[in-house]
Amino acid sequence: MEITDESDLETLSSGPTDSNKPNNSIPAPPEDNFYSPQNRPFYAKSPYKPLDPTQQQIRLLKFLPSNDDEVLSFALLDNRPLESVRSRYTALSYCAGDPRKTKAIYVNGARFNAFANLEYALREVVQYWRKNGMNAEEELLWVDQVCINQSNPDERSHQVGQMRDIYTAADRVLIALETEEMEPRSGIGIEWLLEIKRGFDILLPNKPNQEWMFDFLVTSFSHARFQDGFLDFYQMICSPWWQRGWIYQEFVVASEANFLYGGASVSWRDMHTVLYDLVDEKKTPFRALLIRVNQWWGRDSGRLYESIMMHDQPSNKQLSQLRQCRDDSKLFETVYLLMRRKHFWKGPTGLMGWLESSQTCQTSDPRDRVYAFLGLAHPQYNIIPDYSPSNTIEKLTLEVARKVLEAEGTLDFLTYVRERPYRDSGARPSWVPDLNKLHSNKGSIFDGEKAGTLENPKLTRVNASINDSGAILTVEGIRLDTMPCGRPVLIWRPDVHAVHDTGSLSTVNGLFVKPPATARSITFKKGTCVWWFPGSSFVAVLAPEVSVHTQPLPNNHHWRFLCTSSLMSLRYQRGGWANSVTKLVLDGDLDGLLAMEDMTKEVIEIH
Repeated sequence: MEITDESDLETLSSGPTDSNKPNNSIPAPPEDNFYSPQNRPFYAKSPYKPLDPTQQQIRLLKFLPSNDDEVLSFALLDNRPLESVRSRYTALSYCAGDPRKTKAIYVNGARFNAFANLEYALREVVQYWRKNGMNAEEELLWVDQVCINQSNPDERSHQVGQMRDIYTAADRVLIALETEEMEPRSGIGIEWLLEIKRGFDILLPNKPNQEWMFDFLVTSFSHARFQDGFLDFYQMICSPWWQRGWIYQEFVVASEANFLYGGASVSWRDMHTVLYDLVDEKKTPFRALLIRVNQWWGRDSGRLYESIMMHDQPSNKQLSQLRQCRDDSKLFETVYLLMRRKHFWKGPTGLMGWLESSQTCQTSDPRDRVYAFLGLAHPQYNIIPDYSPSNTIEKLTLEVARKVLEAEGTLDFLTYVRERPYRDSGARPSWVPDLNKLHSNKGSIFDGEKAGTLENPKLTRVNASINDSGAILTVEGIRLDTMPCGRPVLIWRPDVHAVHDTGSLSTVNGLFVKPPATARSITFKKGTCVWWFPGSSFVAVLAPEVSVHTQPLPNNHHWRFLCTSSLMSLRYQRGGWANSVTKLVLDGDLDGLLAMEDMTKEVIEIH
């Protein structure tokens, strides 16, 4: 990929020069981004030309050869319209790490403090180019820390908003799994994976893949080289890259993606073929092997796994490393879900589902729990990244709730709200999801169908709005019944994620409500009611905001959101009234409900 605009390279050198030393007379440069390494002297040189947002411009790096292999040097190519460089550059995906751990590279001859992991990844990229017969000096590269002016919040916000387009337009995405702190490896973990794939391709037609794979792993484990590959592969999937928030967007939208590790590389398609089954959260043979290894160790720590080590006995170092391998279900779930998302990616989907995926991810800026996934969601949400200091995570949380309601026309985001104590001094309203603790109560009165006009036109839009401050949800609903008060019942356990049957709760008039799958004991306050908001795929349990002594509560009373729930299906009901209400709600029959005695639509405020 040759650059034809020679002006891009004018006055650039392959390394540092005296003329590029910081000038103390230069006015104070823009502030560094708190989450990136400090680079005030670099920014003081004004190395960046403003990007034109209307032209969807980006910057690219061009590798410069140098006599000094200790320092990497690049030319910075400014103001490239994305369409003009489509499929002509490589985008890098890596794990940034600690901003205090840096290594120097040179950009336009000036010293730039890069994340230590980025500098390590850049060397891997150059090595990949050369090993694959590419001219490294002609290749173009997009890297977030350098190609985005991190000292300019407005530019950072705009560039983040087009991140999906940047990774989609790249010729390929290179994924650096290895970090500067990881123990150096020879890349045999990738060869180990490819060896399994070769056997997978040959034997799969004759035997179920899960059964064959486990047999293959156990049988081959007696060989020392296989153990080395196993350990290397285990370290590869323990890479912090898998838990980064931004990797979902960077990886999922890539037309071509290659993993780099230990000086070796593998395409995502080859890796997916085996990795998807190896770490399947329900039937993974890799996890089964780890369990078997730990059982062998625990049975007799003084034996060298004699039951399987019939050939090459492992070294003491191998034994020590094997003992450290653990069945980390959360790690395997993270890897599995990411590969699954990539495999089934067909285009943008609902935002809340992506935000739930963020629970297994880490981000240096808490706002990136939202921004990192915007490119994977429908554009109708219209959330614009804003990294200004005034846009706090609390403000962003309220904005997400408002935008989801406006885009979907439903209240399905309420299924992600975790129950909190009645007396909660927190600033977040009771009906607003906590972005750090998203876990959907997926129970639905429509048998699990996903609601929302973006994905399920069957449902009508709810009549709801959020006030200007974002603190009050005004919604039109029907009060179905009242919950019994004064005795503890099983309703919510926010610290447990395992799905289990929690039975059902009965309202005062015998309406059976299915509680969330994760539950704890709670005592309902007097006046707690079950509501249905026409157009919603669930019922909601709301408590009065203050103590009340009259029934029914006045229409304008303030409510506090507890949880969403679902009505038990008709065959589980007892009593004519409960039967009728359940059937009408399941059918979404608003007119039928309103025809029942004491059933009226009310406009209420939830705080």
